[in-house]
Order: sequence, then structure tokens, then C-alpha cells
Amino acid sequence: IQWSPDTTPNLAGAGGGYSYADSHISGFSLTHLSGTGCASYGDVPILPTVGSIGSSPEDASASFSHSSEHTAPGRYAVTLGPSKVTTELAVTTRTGLSQFTFPRTNDANLLFKVAGSANPVTGSRYHLIGRDEIAGQVTSGQFCGTGTNYTLYFEAQFSRPFSTAGSWNGSVVSAGRTSCTGAACGAFVTFNTETNKVVLMKIGISFVSVGNAADNLRVEDPGWSLSHVESLATHRWNRLL
Repeated sequence: IQWSPDTTPNLAGAGGGYSYADSHISGFSLTHLSGTGCASYGDVPILPTVGSIGSSPEDASASFSHSSEHTAPGRYAVTLGPSKVTTELAVTTRTGLSQFTFPRTNDANLLFKVAGSANPVTGSRYHLIGRDEIAGQVTSGQFCGTGTNYTLYFEAQFSRPFSTAGSWNGSVVSAGRTSCTGAACGAFVTFNTETNKVVLMKIGISFVSVGNAADNLRVEDPGWSLSHVESLATHRWNRLL
């Protein structure tokens, strides 16, 4: 996993998805490669928003300032505008744990741009599991015109139940819909943060199956401690050095 921001308009987009000259973030996607010279990965961007989902959630972005960014090996944090949502990410090898601090609102959203990969998508799918879990997959590829594809699978769990959910498929947004299959799927979950502004989410990935993504999540991050995952990433980095 390489969970980090994708910036827009990202005029230097034939690389890792982040351009220092940009002023907006379109999502925090789960996979990246640096210095490739061709667009790659950028799978399943996830973006916190506040308010109405709108008619084009796939195109949503949020402004940010470098002065609010904090980064270190295995972790990243930023405050997004104008919603003032603080996003904190920390990762293990195949999983990530996020802490989203929203303002007090009835409409604290997480957008899953399941078909939002950097390269063309030929298939995407998601489904809700109860009121506190989501799983899915995306098939993309064609790296540097090689004609090859891969499928990334994911499973995400939330620290508390969401209040509402829905999906989109291309330009059609469907409130309450709990699944989607097609080439342009996306999903959203909404929380009430009037009394508790923090939403935790952990996610596991696999290039084999959703079941393996769930197994990775269970083995590598069974808890809900952001500081623990951050400390583990620091320890592993120092050991490599």
C-alpha cells in the first residue's frame, strides 16, 4: 500500500500523482509508484467531504496548503479546505489506518472513487457489508501502453456505523444503493459528527482477492490506534536505515 494524496490539476501527472505546484487534492488513493514516467496505479481515491454529495462526486476535490501538511515515512496528514477536515493516514505493508476529524455536521462524507484509477478502468465493483464495512475491486492497467492489466481488491472497516450510504455509476448518483458493478463505480458513506467529530477507517488491500485483503487487515492491523501504526512505521523505517 502507498496511501497518499493525488493532486489536481496535476500537470506533472505522468508520475506519482502528486505535484507540489497544485493546490487541490482529488483523493487519497491506495497505490502509487514514483518516477515511472507514465501514469500508474492511483487506485481507489478516497476523499472526505462535508455537505451534499452533489451530482458529480467523481470530480470532487478539496483545496489544501503545504503549511498544513505533515509527512514522515509511513504517515501523512493534511487539513482540507474549505471543509476544514483533517486527514491523518498511517500504513503497514498491506493496510492503512486513517483518522478523519470533521466539523460538527450531519453530513460528514467519505467518497470512494472506486473507478478513479490513474489509467483506464475496465471493471469496478463495491458492496456494503452491514453498516460499518465496505469491500470492492478495480481492474486497471495499460502501464506505458504495455497492454497488461491488474485487479486491486480492498476491504475497509469503520470505527462506528455510518448513518447513510449510496453509490454512483458514471453520472448516475443513487442514494441508498448498497452495491455497484460496472466500469465507473463509486460509493459514499455519511456520518453524523455532531457529538463525535472523529471517524476512524482501516483498509486492507490485495492483488489476489477481497478475502485476502480482509486477511491482511486482520493480521497486520487488528486494532484502532493511529499512534501505534505510526510508531510501527517509524520503527520499520529506522530498521531499514
